[in-house]
Amino acid sequence: SLNHWNGVLKEIIGIKSCSNYCNERYASLCENNRCILTNKIENNIEREEEITEENNIYELLDKIVKDNNYILVLGDEAPATDTLAATDIAAGIQSYSKGNVQLKAQLASEIIIGDKIILIGHPCKNSLMNLSCENWPYKEGEALIKLDNNNLIIAGTTSDDTRKAAKIVAKYKDYLDLKKSNVILMTESGLEIP
Repeated sequence: SLNHWNGVLKEIIGIKSCSNYCNERYASLCENNRCILTNKIENNIEREEEITEENNIYELLDKIVKDNNYILVLGDEAPATDTLAATDIAAGIQSYSKGNVQLKAQLASEIIIGDKIILIGHPCKNSLMNLSCENWPYKEGEALIKLDNNNLIIAGTTSDDTRKAAKIVAKYKDYLDLKKSNVILMTESGLEIP
């Protein structure tokens, strides 16, 4: 509606600090000083009603193993543990691809629109994540592995939680639960569909 777009325009014009969080080449919309790259996520979770072979985490990872165009994306001020998480994922994908796919890593500020990305870290540390920083609902020991269109998000409450989730992604063929959903919550007791 016209009122909706007027609100969006006011938001674009009114929030000057958004450019601190959002690479202008990638996204031009901000909400609460955070980038908006995809549709809004209700309750931090966006998922299809019916999970098919084409829209689950496992199948996306199978595609990544065959596609050398994905980029591991770390927040500009990511902790060292997030870098280790990216290394774990890169090594796992390289192993499954028999050396044919070598993922490169970039900072969030270096990403341009259209890049196929794997976002790593907590939403407060990676500004490209379309997840709430302030209202992160998960506790220590939990992490989210989530499809975001053709992109993948690996976000933990702590950087250690992010790394544990990254290790699951790195060895995804050992985790058939990833075939069941486009959103998986890693908890201390295992993998759950939220």
